[in-house]
Amino acid sequence: MKIIKKNKKMITIWKYEIPIKDCFEIEMQRGARILCVQVKEGVPCIWASVDTKEEKWSRKFRICGTGNPYPKSNNDFFYIGTFQMQEYSETFRNEITFVWHLFEEISCFSS
Repeated sequence: MKIIKKNKKMITIWKYEIPIKDCFEIEMQRGARILCVQVKEGVPCIWASVDTKEEKWSRKFRICGTGNPYPKSNNDFFYIGTFQMQEYSETFRNEITFVWHLFEEISCFSS
């Protein structure tokens, strides 16, 4: 007799592009584990380990630039990582590096 397992996990690594704005949401599979945040070809991205069989749900994030206000409370947000982006400045006539810090709202973990 052959036993067939249903709902077998299918774990893969997915990339999610992220916008440069104070707050945003991303739909991810429930239980997705964020691995890192980096810039790929000028676009900031999150890479996460996901079970493709899980349902999607919305996770809330916040980006803060170095020197800008930090999230309201360190207890409300979980630090994900830091990434850098370069942009050409007409004023200074050279490239400027912006340093961004990504946080996830902790209330997302209890949903």
